[in-house]
Formats: sequence, C-alpha cells, structure tokens
Amino acid sequence: MLRAKIPAKQLEGIVIRSFPSGERDLVLRVINPLTGKLSLFAPRANGVGGKRGSTVGLFDFGEFQLRLHHDRLSTLISFTPNPKRLSLIGSPEEIAALSVLCECGDTLIPEESEGAWDTLSAYNHFRDGFLAIIESKDDLKGRMRALYWGILNLLLDGGILDPQEKIPPPSAKALVNLFNRIQDISKKPLVTPPTLLSLLKNDLQIKTLSK
Repeated sequence: MLRAKIPAKQLEGIVIRSFPSGERDLVLRVINPLTGKLSLFAPRANGVGGKRGSTVGLFDFGEFQLRLHHDRLSTLISFTPNPKRLSLIGSPEEIAALSVLCECGDTLIPEESEGAWDTLSAYNHFRDGFLAIIESKDDLKGRMRALYWGILNLLLDGGILDPQEKIPPPSAKALVNLFNRIQDISKKPLVTPPTLLSLLKNDLQIKTLSK
C-alpha cells in the first residue's frame, strides 16, 4: 500500500520566538508573508545529533522548507539563511531592539492570520524594520527610528491605527506610546521594552530620533 506523499512548502521568514522541545529539538515561531505567523517543529535545530539537523534559531532570516501536516505542527526540512542576516553584530542595543520588534510582531499578528491581515504587507514592514535595525550598526538613533516605524506600520497593517490619524514624528516618547498601545490591546505587559529602555536611559539623544 502506497503512503500518500506529504505536501511541502517553501517560504521566506524570520524566527521571532524559539522554544526547546526535548533535548535537541525546537519549536520555532516564524513571521512570514503567507500566513503572517506560523509555528513549526524543527528537529535537531540546535545542531546537535547528526547531519539531518538544521541549525536555526532566534532572529534567523531566510528560506524555510517545510513538510506540512494537518494534525500537528509543520516540520522544518531545511533552512537556508539570507546573507543579510550575517551582518547582525550582536551588541546589547541591537539584540534588545530586535527582541522588542519580535515581541510586538508576535503579540500583534495572529497565528495563521491569512485573510485576517494583509500578511504580505505586515511581513514586508516587519522584515524592513528588522533589517534596518541590523543595518544601522552603531547608529543608535537610526536603530530606534527603524524600530519605531516597524512597530507603527504593523499597527497600521492590523487596522489598529487609523491611517488618517496624525502620526507623531519618531521620538523616545512616541516609541513608549506605541508600547503602551500594544499593551492596552493585548491586556498584558510587554516583557522586552524595559531592557531596551534601561540600556538607553542615560543617552540624551533618544529624546529625539530625527536625523
């Protein structure tokens, strides 16, 4: 008796959350242009235990090859990183800003949100903000501007902000107001912004994020 071939799918995406599953496996939450947000099972994703594993984790950006299942999480077959991801330098400010953007995206975009959101627009805005944070290097204000516009555009994509509403220019106060807006919607506090704000609290230039 022949077994039905399990369909596969390839999509571009960014890992925004990573959870351990057993000793060697991970469950990844991925922002992508097709479904908005997708959780998938990544066997041996920590690179331990054999050649079948695909080393992939938080903040990874690239092409995901998936095996689709109807009754459980899709399974990661392979991952090809995008070269732009390699420019991440891993400074505390960069990691903190990326963590905030990922938490906001995770909070705002529903799982399997195809049809509820313009998933392509939301993904493009998220990806552009993600890459702009990385590409800002040591430009602190540029990194914060990228975070501000990335979050604000997600709020617009979700219909949470009215496009006719007056949009304030980027500033530390305006960024905090976006955090508060998201917390009001989700009815729970965001975990990552306090770390970012504590890193920046003694830096006077965050009062204005203009160029």
